[in-house]
Amino acid sequence: MSKKREVNKETKTYKNKIIRRLKNKLLKLWSLKVKERAGFKCEFDGCSTGNLLNSHHVESYLLNSELRYDLKNGVCLCQSHHKLIFQSFHKSFIFGYNLMTKKHPEDLQYLLNFKPTGEELTVEILERKIKEMEAIGFTNHQKDDVVLNQKEPSVLPLEQK
Repeated sequence: MSKKREVNKETKTYKNKIIRRLKNKLLKLWSLKVKERAGFKCEFDGCSTGNLLNSHHVESYLLNSELRYDLKNGVCLCQSHHKLIFQSFHKSFIFGYNLMTKKHPEDLQYLLNFKPTGEELTVEILERKIKEMEAIGFTNHQKDDVVLNQKEPSVLPLEQK
């Protein structure tokens, strides 16, 4: 019978493993909250497919890691409007821009004005972000109020040809 080795929790390898687990948990939570905010429906007007919902990062999380877990940087789309057809976020900038100006104009303005701080994601920061994300709740009533109380977007939609 072999004895279990004691784990040294002060090593860089151990800390990186914990950070990786926390990042994965936070990303899954972010994805769930983006879908929850949208009422578990594709945010493209008139879409009724309801097939395989994806949480899409408006600003690439690879290019801007500070926005990776920010709900303002997410939209809920069916698989088709996410990647597959011409009118999708991955194939048309205009599609994405128009969707954001109509559905989330404040979020778009936030993303346009965002300035990275260079903040390093530590265990403490990730744990705090997880708690904050878990505390966020959306109801259909809240979502309807937000839509009804929106002012005209401060960012104008691009004309689609």
